Amino acid sequence: FQSKQQAKLLQECYRTIRPGGKLIVADWKPGVQSPIGPIEDMRVHPEAVKKIAEELKMQLVDEFDVGPYHWALVFLK
Repeated sequence: FQSKQQAKLLQECYRTIRPGGKLIVADWKPGVQSPIGPIEDMRVHPEAVKKIAEELKMQLVDEFDVGPYHWALVFLK
């Protein structure tokens, strides 16, 4: 949520990861009320991250909840 340039951020991560390397992306769950964290409009939806990663030809290998307020995705280069 801290970057407005998610595509550029993921492109740079992709560039720096060796072939066969993994990238883990975690962020606040959209649509979940939480006592802390960014406002709803700033939260990143995991589907948006999946779309960018797919365009970069990264393979989604896992996705899971990280507690009640966060999600995580694991990609393979």
